[in-house]
Amino acid sequence: MPGFWTYAGRNIGIIVIMICVLGLFICIPARVRKITYIKWFSILFLSCFVVTLCVYKIDSYDKMIDQELRAMGIDEDIIKNRKNKATPKNKTTVADRNSDVWICAKDIVNSNLKSPSSAKFCSYTEATIQSLGNDKYKITGYVDADNSFGASMRNDFTVTLTLTESGYTNGSVSFN
Repeated sequence: MPGFWTYAGRNIGIIVIMICVLGLFICIPARVRKITYIKWFSILFLSCFVVTLCVYKIDSYDKMIDQELRAMGIDEDIIKNRKNKATPKNKTTVADRNSDVWICAKDIVNSNLKSPSSAKFCSYTEATIQSLGNDKYKITGYVDADNSFGASMRNDFTVTLTLTESGYTNGSVSFN
């Protein structure tokens, strides 16, 4: 269960902060403690609140990204492995590159549709992504989208593009 240690680490961080603040409170001499009791309690409460809020925001942000990736049709294995990468930060896997290529291909196809808001693409696993070398890719798949008369039509497409660090170049699409 890979997610357990992530949440356990966050909870341990909250506990450590609480212990540190409580330790400061205990070490204060008795006569100073009477005066600053409210101040230390306020600091303890606010620090726990801030840490808990940060943990909640990080968790909800992760869930939002997962939902958007699922909506884009990204393979479930890629979504699960997104947080548990065994590769160094500067190296990308074939699955990472292919998911980037798929997102770029959908962008190119959308820009050539009459009604891009009606587009429903095939899933990531149904598409074919072929590396042509030198960061050039050929992607084939289909999209169901409305034509100029409002009727939904299935269009097979082939996209060729060159993947770059900031997106793609030389992107072209042909509909079959």
